[in-house]
Amino acid sequence: MPDPGRNGDRTDFKVVGRRDIPTRVAPHICSGLAKYSSDIIFPNMLFGKVLRSPYAHARIKSMDTSKAEALEGVKAVITWEDEWIRNLGPTIDGWGKIMAQYTKEYLLDNVSLREDHEIGVCVAAETEELCDEALKLIADTIDWEVLPHITDYLDADKPGAPIIRPDLNPDSNLWKEWIWEKGDVAAGFNEATHTVEYDWTCPQYVQFFPEPASTTSYWEQSEKTDVGETLYMTGVDLRRQTPDRVRAAFGLTEDKVRYLNTYAISCY
Repeated sequence: MPDPGRNGDRTDFKVVGRRDIPTRVAPHICSGLAKYSSDIIFPNMLFGKVLRSPYAHARIKSMDTSKAEALEGVKAVITWEDEWIRNLGPTIDGWGKIMAQYTKEYLLDNVSLREDHEIGVCVAAETEELCDEALKLIADTIDWEVLPHITDYLDADKPGAPIIRPDLNPDSNLWKEWIWEKGDVAAGFNEATHTVEYDWTCPQYVQFFPEPASTTSYWEQSEKTDVGETLYMTGVDLRRQTPDRVRAAFGLTEDKVRYLNTYAISCY
């Protein structure tokens, strides 16, 4: 017999188990005991942050990083114009690798495709606050070219709509079209008593993270040299583009990158 108060008097179950049983990790997540990638702090660790666009669609024409570079505690300022960033290119795994042959997107670029898009410049410093200060100094010098944007996908298909991604399709906002048919579709509609026509949309995928995307990494020093030999990484994005781009950046083989598990829960 079912427990009182649980599912009422229902006895015809089609799934195994009950919805009211908490998972093993739930107490750690709800109490704050769970440690995520952003909670991991190593001695002498540097922090990195990327500039975020205040516009839905805009291009950085120029910027001045000299004041940010002069801040004590700022160790590196990397921009989209750095050659090694451009050389990385769209080298990403899985579905991203399929998309990359069309999108030609880079790790850092000077064009924002949405508001809050990470673009243009990345700062590495001794504290997060220094990163924020350096990025503000840079943001104050940016010469933006604000570009047209579209907020409704139906408007994107109207005559005269601005082309948002000319690199994908210079003539239309339609990137690619797939048509699936089985049987004689036209005959089926002709024989139908009623037909209903509607628009249906869904995101490519949806993720729900208990923390913002972040990665924490450290080098394991070689006994023979002062250069790091193996790179250890944590973070929510380790299944996709991050490992591939990191290996490309440092010329590492697969066995030289190790992944440390932290709480990184997502839903596709």
